[in-house]
Amino acid sequence: MVRALKTMIYGFVGALITLLALGIYTLNQKSGLKIWHTANLDEEFSAQDDDVLCFPDYIALEYRLFAQLEKEVYDKIEAEDRLPISRFHRDSLSDPDRWKPNWNRSYELESDNPKMGVLLIHGLSDSPYSLRNIGEHLHSKGAHVLGLRVPGHGTSPSGLTRVTWQDMSAAVAIAMHHLKETVGERPIYVVGYSNGGALAV
Repeated sequence: MVRALKTMIYGFVGALITLLALGIYTLNQKSGLKIWHTANLDEEFSAQDDDVLCFPDYIALEYRLFAQLEKEVYDKIEAEDRLPISRFHRDSLSDPDRWKPNWNRSYELESDNPKMGVLLIHGLSDSPYSLRNIGEHLHSKGAHVLGLRVPGHGTSPSGLTRVTWQDMSAAVAIAMHHLKETVGERPIYVVGYSNGGALAV
């Protein structure tokens, strides 16, 4: 009985090691990283940015970031990656610039006489698009809505390799300050999920 149990354990471990080795071999046969994995987009917001003092500054920097994304990723994409559904192929079905506005960017849905302010914070590896419907609904009820593009998001995967939680938290503070200035004494609500929920807290 003990010998049979040992044989089963050794067989299981051997099968596991074989599967792991096969998986590593398969991954190593795939092509290297693409330009969107390695692009260094240095126009991204950082908590260390002394020249970004308010939300309009944040938006101005974001415009420079997306211009850099265009130059460093979209303009350099290889012919084999110019597919109808490629995220980084201009005018593909999944290119966020096909829609106006580009919901991958920070946005405001303004109200002349807002009943409240609402800050929307998306989750990790997502973008403001994911909370667009909630934002539009709350705006229709009289809210001044700010959808924040959290630093490191909405551009290319390489952005997530450099961003810190301090950068994300500093961006939320800038957005909250802007909402406070915009709606005055009216209440402000923060809506976030996943990492956005953590940043909201």
